[in-house]
Amino acid sequence: MQILGRAIALGLLVGLPVGVLAVEPASGQEELTQAPQDEKKAEAERLFEQGVQQVESNQYQEARQSWEAALELFRELGDRTRESAALNKIGSAYGWQYKHDQALEYFQQALTIVREIGYQSEESTSLNGIGRFHLSKGQHDQALEYLQTALTIARKIGNRSKESTSLNGIGFSYFYQGQYEQALEYFQQALNIAREVGNRKEEAQSIHGIGVTYSSRVQYAQALEYFQQALVIYREVGDRARESAVLNQIGLTYNNQGPYDQALNYYQQALIVAREISDQKIEAASLNGIGTVQLGQGQYAQALAHFQQALAIVREVRDRNLEGRTLSHIGWIYSRQGQHVEALEHYQEALAIIRELGHYRREGGALNNIGSAHYNQGQYIQALDYHQQALTIARELRNSGGVGIALHRIGAIYDQKGQYAQALDHYQQVLAIAREEKNSRWEGSVLNSIGQTHRNQGQYVQALDHFQESLATAREVGDRAWEAITLRNLGLLYYDQDKYDEASAYFHQSIVVSEAIERNLSANDQSQIAFFETRANIYSSLEESLVAQNKTADSLEIADRSRARSLLQFLTPSTDDQPREPLNIKQIKRLARDKNATLITYSIVEKDLHIWVVSPNGDLNFAKANPEESGIPLAQVIRGTRAASTSEGTNNIAFAREQYRIDLQAMRGNSSDGPRRIRTRDPEHLERGYDLLIKPIEQYLPEEQKSRLIIVPHRELGTVPFTALFKKGQGFLIDRYTITVTPSLQTLHTLQEKTSTATGGPLVVGNPSPMVGKLTPLPGTEVEATAIAQKLNTTPILGKQATEATIKPKLENASILHLATHGVLQKSEDDTNSWLALANPTPDDTEDNRLTISEIFSSNLNAQVAVLSACDTNSGQTSGEGVVSLARAFLKAGVPTVVASSWKVPDQQTRILMEEFYDQLLAGKTYAKALRTAQLKVRAQFPNPFYWAAFTVIGEGDRTLELP
Repeated sequence: MQILGRAIALGLLVGLPVGVLAVEPASGQEELTQAPQDEKKAEAERLFEQGVQQVESNQYQEARQSWEAALELFRELGDRTRESAALNKIGSAYGWQYKHDQALEYFQQALTIVREIGYQSEESTSLNGIGRFHLSKGQHDQALEYLQTALTIARKIGNRSKESTSLNGIGFSYFYQGQYEQALEYFQQALNIAREVGNRKEEAQSIHGIGVTYSSRVQYAQALEYFQQALVIYREVGDRARESAVLNQIGLTYNNQGPYDQALNYYQQALIVAREISDQKIEAASLNGIGTVQLGQGQYAQALAHFQQALAIVREVRDRNLEGRTLSHIGWIYSRQGQHVEALEHYQEALAIIRELGHYRREGGALNNIGSAHYNQGQYIQALDYHQQALTIARELRNSGGVGIALHRIGAIYDQKGQYAQALDHYQQVLAIAREEKNSRWEGSVLNSIGQTHRNQGQYVQALDHFQESLATAREVGDRAWEAITLRNLGLLYYDQDKYDEASAYFHQSIVVSEAIERNLSANDQSQIAFFETRANIYSSLEESLVAQNKTADSLEIADRSRARSLLQFLTPSTDDQPREPLNIKQIKRLARDKNATLITYSIVEKDLHIWVVSPNGDLNFAKANPEESGIPLAQVIRGTRAASTSEGTNNIAFAREQYRIDLQAMRGNSSDGPRRIRTRDPEHLERGYDLLIKPIEQYLPEEQKSRLIIVPHRELGTVPFTALFKKGQGFLIDRYTITVTPSLQTLHTLQEKTSTATGGPLVVGNPSPMVGKLTPLPGTEVEATAIAQKLNTTPILGKQATEATIKPKLENASILHLATHGVLQKSEDDTNSWLALANPTPDDTEDNRLTISEIFSSNLNAQVAVLSACDTNSGQTSGEGVVSLARAFLKAGVPTVVASSWKVPDQQTRILMEEFYDQLLAGKTYAKALRTAQLKVRAQFPNPFYWAAFTVIGEGDRTLELP
């Protein structure tokens, strides 16, 4: 045994595996003992080699299992040399599966053993593994320390392949820190050695590293050359994981410079390979790549879906680096859709991760994103600060791409502030960089910006040249969003010169492109509304151009086409194969005739108010007003008409001969927001509202009493109580007309085809109590619900029975919906939500007992009418979409007629109004006429509009109630 001991010692000194030393057994008995040991040794080596072969086939999980089995045998044999090799292999397998913490554990175990036995070849492997772990965490100082030590050992023992491995690791460490010159130096050293020793895998790694470095320096031609070389080698050696990774890099390079079709092709190839080998990290990178292509093409729904898939994966595998990238991409989606608050949140989360990982180069990109989010919200000082921080980093790292982005965005800030010389100076610097890098997408974008600056200065020839060049580039690379913006800019350029035909043609083209993008948005109402807000100006520009040409019918078509687009997408979905046809003037006139109603469409365009009137006989008339010039500011009128009808007015002025007041009483909304003292109403605001909104078209309105008006308000006009508009000598508008409201004429055209398919009876709810949110009980709603249920021959759901768990299952099949409770309007700085209060949950109730907009929106209702007998059910955020309210949610959910309130309504008077409303319905009157009669009845006893003018029929108003 002394001979064996010396042999083992010698083996350890020279760094050779113990198993390579041939030692003869001393006797026959030792031969018998050695035989099982030899079998075990052979099995361990077979398993070890099996793991190597499984890695070659990208079977990482199976390889790790083989090495773990081999490890157990090596430990039983006491073979510490092979034990350390197996530990390193297992660590590598965990690393390939992105389980970095487990990888570190095995590398550290291996390092302890190899240092004890002096096995320097495996020590270099362990150190490289630990160094790569720190790279994955963004801990570059620690990574470099381990990698440099590994390099020293590799050179000491003359292992050139391991030297190449360490050099590549160091190269990537410098790359991630944005130190591209040092990265290229180390990659090139590694490449020379790999080629010298014939190590094709390390050769491909070095080439790949050089490629990503050139790509980050925006040297795309050089990057593609190296990526293609790496791809050939990866395919040659069968390294499918790295094949997929370099396919993604090629896709990214084409994505950065165009064209998109080539980028998408490579990303999709990468995704196929990643899924075949079950490589989740590369799968997530491929999904991100596909998402960015779709983002550029304006396919926001598809892009967001891919980013969200990627985010779920990277969080599962705990890849913080790719998580930060994915969050940035989702931020881009929100930004493109006009949801700048949401975009900022994602950008800031991404920045936190980037700083955690120490990715200095990417920090500049994150700062630029945050700056853009502030710019889009008009916060120019904050935007400039972030972009200048990004510019400092980019210049420090000699990152020409980062420099160009920061300069471009700083130029936009100067342009917005009217500092055109500074803007052009920054843009020209960017243009020079884009052309030097041969980046057509970037070049086209900055050409558009330069054109806009020239237009702002009235330099139309220069502007036209730049816009046309930009448009050609946008079409070449397939960027639909950029194309739509450039087309509108061309239209504005011609509009500025009073060339309305040319302007209209470009605006039309811009709308077509924009609507193609819109059809690819996610099925998310907030996203669709936000996106349209970024495109609404295209419609208003075309509308103005048509009005300037006295094209009244065409301008009405465009005005209606711009309304309630998200709502219509839910009511009548459109796709690229079947885009929705907008309502034309013939259909509009037919609608007026069929409804026997006068259609009034309002449009707020810049400082002007456009009003179209279509009579039942087909007459079309148009009026234009400038509220500022007429001394009736629109914003004041909107606020004033509501103040004169709710608890906000204070002036002691009488309507006609009567003194109006509001009594303190129970309200069907947040009790803290109701009237706090007796206040008199101010009819002057209602008179001014009449003068602005009705007087310009008075001559076109029907003279016959009780004639129907169907009003299409625009933006904040959706909050105006039209029935309460007042004219001295004639009274309120309701005295002459029966009035309904619709989000758009096309919405009404769609809703009139909707029929109830409900299989259940009426659903009547009153006074849920005790109520969620500690809202006060409403005795009037219980009396109301009981009376109405009796009229409808059904049983009401009252008090503690009116929980969400009870109500929600009944909504879908109810033929009539009557919900009498508290309506709650919650407003925050960037969001508004509304809900109907239901009874407090019992201990085992999983619902929150708030029937919210989003819950209704996601429902499929079949009722013929929804009566929302509560506060603020037609209140909410206003936009080109209209009022985003509970009422709109019921329309979307499938109810063609909704009765809803525009302010906090009193309990007692609302009960009277609702009971009379149903009496009139049961007498055969239409919804519109029944509500008018009920309102007039309440007004006879309580003259103030506060008591009777809040409720409106929205949607189909000329139908009658059908009892099941």
